[in-house]
Amino acid sequence: MKTEKINEKIENVLAPRWWNPLSWVVTVLAPVFGIVIGVVSGGIVGLLVGYQKGLELSSSNIDKILSKL
Repeated sequence: MKTEKINEKIENVLAPRWWNPLSWVVTVLAPVFGIVIGVVSGGIVGLLVGYQKGLELSSSNIDKILSKL
């Protein structure tokens, strides 16, 4: 009985019917969430890449300073 109710709810969310408001909400919000998640993950990756480049640059600067000593 409980499994049937869960399956019915899943079917209501996934089945694109014009009279199903939940289907419309999922359809409209999916691209919005995709864009937001893409921007956030891109920002995190950008920060990690920038951090790595900064470490490489500081390492090369330290090597230059140490070679002059």
